[in-house]
Amino acid sequence: MAEINSTAQVTSALTGVSDVLTPVFTLWYLQKNITSDIAPYVTRVTWSDNIKNESDTIEVELDDT
Repeated sequence: MAEINSTAQVTSALTGVSDVLTPVFTLWYLQKNITSDIAPYVTRVTWSDNIKNESDTIEVELDDT
């Protein structure tokens, strides 16, 4: 079986550095898409899919420095 390595995999093997995935999200507030306004400040987005009869939760952490 042949294995095909992407350029990123080869670079990672040679340098020890891997590409970082960029998360994709859209955030709406009061029926307005505010994603582009806050995206530069977002450090973490956490979503919890709770069990039946409980609301799901989302946390958005922003860098305020």
